Amino acid sequence: ALYPAQVMAYAFSRNLDRGVLAFVNKSNLYDWKFIEVPIDYEYMEGLLTKAKEVKKALTENKEPDKINQYFWCSGCRFQSYCMPEWVPSGPGPQPCDDRHLKELVSRFMTLRPAVKQYNQCEKMLKNSLPKGQDLIFDEYLLQWNEVTVNRPATPAKTLSYWKWKWIATRQEKTEEEPSDELD
Repeated sequence: ALYPAQVMAYAFSRNLDRGVLAFVNKSNLYDWKFIEVPIDYEYMEGLLTKAKEVKKALTENKEPDKINQYFWCSGCRFQSYCMPEWVPSGPGPQPCDDRHLKELVSRFMTLRPAVKQYNQCEKMLKNSLPKGQDLIFDEYLLQWNEVTVNRPATPAKTLSYWKWKWIATRQEKTEEEPSDELD
């Protein structure tokens, strides 16, 4: 609902009764798809009320009410400042007491930055190495094999899967994320 809300807000601010989302195929830039987004005035009223509350809090130098929505908090740059202690209230995340799982999650989060660096390095190597030319690098041999795959066309289908997102729940001093470029 993030993009439609943004389009509605733009349209509303211009006194229009609808906005348009434009999707462009980045691989060729000429396949376009337009989706009309009519303004949901009840939803807009809620957005405007929230904006007024935030403006008032800023004007009065008070903190606005905090939210306890795991999805939104994880991407916020003020997360370490205002994120409430996450105590389950009703449906939603529950504390895990499984020691083995806790150890696995801790190890997983420790290794995560190294994976990111590995993937960046691999991408840089694949873009830099001459395709098809076997090379020796001191104690490493690079050998190329050309692979040809013929895949038959498949009918359209709907997929359903679970996607995870990890969110830090404590204010901890963490090391900075590795930069996009390797030294």
